[in-house]
Amino acid sequence: MQNLYWCDGIECIWPFSISNEIQVEEEDTGEKQESSRCIPLLQSLEILRLHSLENLNAIIKRERRVTAPAGTFSNLKEFAISMCHKIKKLFPPGLLQHLQNLESIQVRWCKEMEEIIAAEDDEEGLGASSSSNNNNSSTIFTLPKLKIFKLSGLPKLKSICKGVMACDSIEVIALLDCPELKRVPFSLPLFFNGQPSPTPHALKEIWIDKDEKGWWESVEWDHPNAKNVLQPFMTYN
Repeated sequence: MQNLYWCDGIECIWPFSISNEIQVEEEDTGEKQESSRCIPLLQSLEILRLHSLENLNAIIKRERRVTAPAGTFSNLKEFAISMCHKIKKLFPPGLLQHLQNLESIQVRWCKEMEEIIAAEDDEEGLGASSSSNNNNSSTIFTLPKLKIFKLSGLPKLKSICKGVMACDSIEVIALLDCPELKRVPFSLPLFFNGQPSPTPHALKEIWIDKDEKGWWESVEWDHPNAKNVLQPFMTYN
């Protein structure tokens, strides 16, 4: 587990630069080993919680043409961030391919947060992303083990992602106090040609604030009949 609380000077969690790559390559020479020590941590980390990091503006930063080591965040199961008010874009799109074991995403009270998965044309990221342009709504991001997805207190959030999120294991979705969010990008297994699927699914509940029913009615889903199908799962906070 890695918890970072009240570390005012931190601007990003892990920077990747050309110099970092050189240091990793030269590890067997006994020189410049300090920065390479974080690589096993990135590969084995299961829980990451970030709270009240006043200057945090990115989870990952990279220089152009630089990719992160293989397996970065590959064992991460739980990610939570709260009260980090300078970060605007949470995950670079290339990071999603590394998060195949992620089970929980919780984002709370980050007042400048605008995007959960950043658009493709951002300069900062984590190597290769999906083969399609992320500005194309047909791009599919797959998080096969994601069970919990909670967003709350994000007054400037405009986008979860530009494409579609395929999350067949999703059990709980919470969208609370995100007034600027206009679209929910989940492709849920409970749909079959826009109708309730006859096959079993994992979804248990969707939380929204009881005062935000009007907002909920205006939110777009990729399936035109989504709100009718989802009604039995609604819980009003």
